Amino acid sequence: GPVLDLAMNLAACAFGASMLSLPFVLDISGALVGMFMVVSLGLVAVLASSSIMHAGFRFRKSSYTKIVGEAFGKRASGFSEVLLCACLFVAAVSYVVGLADLLPDMIGFTGGLSRTMRIFILYAGLWPITWVGSLSAFGPSSIFACIGCYVQAIALVAGAIFSDIDVPGPELLFKFNPAGIALSMPMVTFTHAYHYVLTDTFLELKNPSKVRLMNTVWTTGITLTTCYSIVAIIGYLLYGGRNVPSNVLTGLGNGSPVIGIATWSIGLLLFATYSLFIIPLRRRLEEIFFGAQTKKLNRDRILAASVIGALVIMVSILLRDLYLANTVAGGCIAIVTFVIPGLFDAYCWREFKDDRNLATLARSVLLLCAGCIAGFIGLFGSILPLKA
Repeated sequence: GPVLDLAMNLAACAFGASMLSLPFVLDISGALVGMFMVVSLGLVAVLASSSIMHAGFRFRKSSYTKIVGEAFGKRASGFSEVLLCACLFVAAVSYVVGLADLLPDMIGFTGGLSRTMRIFILYAGLWPITWVGSLSAFGPSSIFACIGCYVQAIALVAGAIFSDIDVPGPELLFKFNPAGIALSMPMVTFTHAYHYVLTDTFLELKNPSKVRLMNTVWTTGITLTTCYSIVAIIGYLLYGGRNVPSNVLTGLGNGSPVIGIATWSIGLLLFATYSLFIIPLRRRLEEIFFGAQTKKLNRDRILAASVIGALVIMVSILLRDLYLANTVAGGCIAIVTFVIPGLFDAYCWREFKDDRNLATLARSVLLLCAGCIAGFIGLFGSILPLKA
């Protein structure tokens, strides 16, 4: 597939409702330090992608788990497989739950239906899309979804232009809250997380040279960070830098065009990109039960998609509060996104003579530090005595 289509697939996997919490990050961390975290973790995510690609070329492997297995053995490969599947599954569940909550604001009459019925209706529309064989087929819809996120950002800018903004003073702009920074790291990491579908997406790239791969990753990183920066800054200013809610749309006024545009943008994004999480899961299930991935639409492919869909529906119905799930998911994603790529660099630095340079070592240390901090706080954040 073309570089742009695949970059949009990766960006669409990272985009989601979590971006609406970025203004809250600036509030609890400090405006300048919060923006630094949003931008710097985006750069770290690109570096982590580079580490994954470098290890893949080193070991001549095109699968994330096979790269792990080549470097650290079968047990580590199995652990990474479970971790990747957990990340994909939790992300898919959060999309369905998010859509179920958004649906009444998008289509009025669905507000009279039970939450369970809304989930079944949604999945009736989502299920056939999960039968698609190639991730590259979602390139056009992913581009549309990414454009939708920018439309949402523009809507916030329009809201700021026509609002009486109380510009925050220096005490808010230069605020530095270590606890807020720590609590924000897993969530900001989540907004830049596309690494669990990275190798699956790259398999769709024709002539996957290092240059084309890096062009894809940089396009993804710039697309994400630009949109996040707009949403974070404008959303923060709309509240004057004080008491920003975890969802920036809360408190902007019912019936506001900004809320309408933002709601539809996020809703369409979730619907259009849900299958980007299910298809890699379905492929893994096909390999486990059928010995190989299906080459065309058949009973095996539909059965695998149906099994995953049934599990997603079950968990989505039971899971009403995503806070704990998102916290744990953030920790898992930090391991996949930062820790394991950092270990790849450490392994290459030790085993390959031409990788024994300061750049490889520094990248390894940076990824391991970022991943361990975000992972620990994400996995244990609900019990840490931190106050933002």
